[in-house]
Formats: sequence, C-alpha cells, structure tokens
Amino acid sequence: MGAEEPGTGAGRVRPPDDPSRWSYYGAAHRYDVHGDPAAERACRERTDRLVLGGCEEELRALAGAGDRCAFIALVELLVDADRTADLREMAEAGDDRARTALIELLADRGREGELRAEAERGDGAALYALVGLMTGGGRIGEALELLDGGVHPGLDRPARALRLEVLLGAGREEEVRRLADAGDRTAARALVDRLADRGDIEGLAERARAGDDRALWRWAELLSSSGRVEEAAAVLRPAPTRATRTPSG
Repeated sequence: MGAEEPGTGAGRVRPPDDPSRWSYYGAAHRYDVHGDPAAERACRERTDRLVLGGCEEELRALAGAGDRCAFIALVELLVDADRTADLREMAEAGDDRARTALIELLADRGREGELRAEAERGDGAALYALVGLMTGGGRIGEALELLDGGVHPGLDRPARALRLEVLLGAGREEEVRRLADAGDRTAARALVDRLADRGDIEGLAERARAGDDRALWRWAELLSSSGRVEEAAAVLRPAPTRATRTPSG
C-alpha cells in the first residue's frame, strides 16, 4: 500500500471539504519538516485542532516562535477570510513569508489596484504580479506604460528588465535587438538568453562574432549540449594572434 497523503486518513481532524484553496499546510508536510511520522502526525493533529477551535492567538504565538506549520495554518485562515490587512500588518512587521502570501493572494484574486499600491511602495514581487495580470490579459501596451512610468525609484532596474521580458514575450524581439545594438547591456543579455532558450545557434554565433561574450559562452553551451563538443571547444579557443616582424637593419 502506498504512503498516505499528509493531512488525510485517521489522523485527519479538519473535514475533507476544508475550504482553503491554498495548500501551504500539506506542502509543509510533503517536505518532511518533522523528521519522523509520529512527530508529523502529532503536529498535524495539534494544528488541525487549533484551526477548528479558532485559536488564532495561539497559532500566532507558535508561528512567531518559528513553528512553520502553525504559520502555514495561520496564513490559511487569513487567506480564506480574505484578511489582507492582517497579512499586510505581518508583512510590514518584517515577515517576508506573510508578504509573499499577501502578493500571491492579491494576484490570485486579480486585485490590480492593491498590487499597484504595493508596487508603488517598492514591492518588486507586486510589480511582477501586476504586470503578469496585464500581459496575461493581452494588455501589453498598458504593462509597458506602467513600466515606463517609474513605479518606484527602487524598482527602476527590475522594471527595465521586466519591460524586456514583456517585449520578448509579445514577440517584439526586434525592439530588444535595437536596444542591444545601441549598447543596452541588459537588453543584450535578455536577447542572448532568448536566442539560447530557443536553440538559435546561428543567432548566437552572429552576436558572438560581433563581440558579445555572453553570446559566445551560450553558443558554446548550446553546441556542447547538442553533442557538438569539438565545435564548442573551437568556439572557445582563442583566435591566433599574428606574429609581428621586427624590421631588419
């Protein structure tokens, strides 16, 4: 008989129709955070009882003391009740796990206004999530306008990189190529990585011959991974230098 899925079976206290759409609790056990089945079962039963009993303060105390499963159960409660203010309070107190949960919740619910507000406060994950919602809905122009507008001074660099991702994702590679050819190193890196990802050996070779070192290495990697090891070695071999003659007297 196969191993029982964590959170099910005789040790399960919470009902099987647990309304939580978030699998933090089960995920904690799948990663074997306890070390042995008995400890895992005891933790699961304790956490389930606290959740069913509405013992939020006790969960908070355990989570604050470093109990990962208590934190996960607490986040489930807050997410299911759509208590973004509580998640934000935890995040602003320095809990990065709560901030991650908050951004994922806002993205899952499509709450772009709140994501924008978080991005304007300097949250890079919120910016990525917001742009993802826009591009996922085909609103490429709106996403580019957002990224061009200077969301937050601390996000200028990731915004530039994200803008390139949006352009490439929309098939506007020539725009990225023009930026790269004009000396934009971030655009050059993004272009080379896109060429490598799609296996464009000739495209990488062209950029490498034009002096792009990253393209040279990605070209060699692609050749090697394709079984063309000797060609890869030749690509990386330094070009011979011409011997200079000393004028005779």
